[in-house]
Amino acid sequence: ATTTETSSRAPSSTTSAASQHCDDKPAGWVDSDGDGCDTYEAHEWCLPDGSAGPWFGGDFERFANDGHTALTACCACGGGERSGD
Repeated sequence: ATTTETSSRAPSSTTSAASQHCDDKPAGWVDSDGDGCDTYEAHEWCLPDGSAGPWFGGDFERFANDGHTALTACCACGGGERSGD
């Protein structure tokens, strides 16, 4: 099922977020299926606010690996390590 909320959402960006730097942590993280942060971002499986994207139909915990999910490891999913101002 597709939610109508996502169709009207603009990409999230603010002045403070634009000046921050983020690194995926741990570097090179992949989920239990071998998909990395770049794949989550490219397929819109998650959103920068930490919610599931329109194309993700599962439970992030189900794909946890090395003590992380995409929500904690990937900048594109609201995780990673942010620095700067």
